[in-house]
Amino acid sequence: MGGTISGCETDYPQIEKLAQFFPNSVDIGVYFTHSMKIPAEYSAKEVCKKDSRSVTDDDRKILLQEIERAYKEGVRDFLITHGTFTMPETGVFLLKNLKEDLLSEANIVITGAMYPMNLIGGDGLLNLGAAVSSLINTEKPLGVVINMHGKNWDPRKIKKDAENLIFEEE
Repeated sequence: MGGTISGCETDYPQIEKLAQFFPNSVDIGVYFTHSMKIPAEYSAKEVCKKDSRSVTDDDRKILLQEIERAYKEGVRDFLITHGTFTMPETGVFLLKNLKEDLLSEANIVITGAMYPMNLIGGDGLLNLGAAVSSLINTEKPLGVVINMHGKNWDPRKIKKDAENLIFEEE
């Protein structure tokens, strides 16, 4: 769904300063296969590539349709990279619009980054690794969660503190 995790978001002055020294995007698949060595098969599908403040309900409907399509094909684990500004809205949208049987059998983990993965000290790799760990180590279906700062959060109870670059419970 886009966002900061694999690129540079220049709304933050501290990132804009550093961004000139690093490439503008990161191939997450390279991290999965070469760095993280994920012990699972996966495939990737780009639904949209937008700053999350530009994501609309029409974009969320496309995401929902892709999840439903893959679920019918037997997929039960979904990792969605998403911009942090409207991550909770997308989580709530999915909770409200996905069928109950899908929600009771699937793991849908939404994650992102306050700082891009290509910056030293960025939280993208931590968040991506924690989200993958949530998917491959769960014993019961998660439904829809947001995984940030190494923790699974209920999308209905989380908000972004843009000043401190953290998520917290509402």
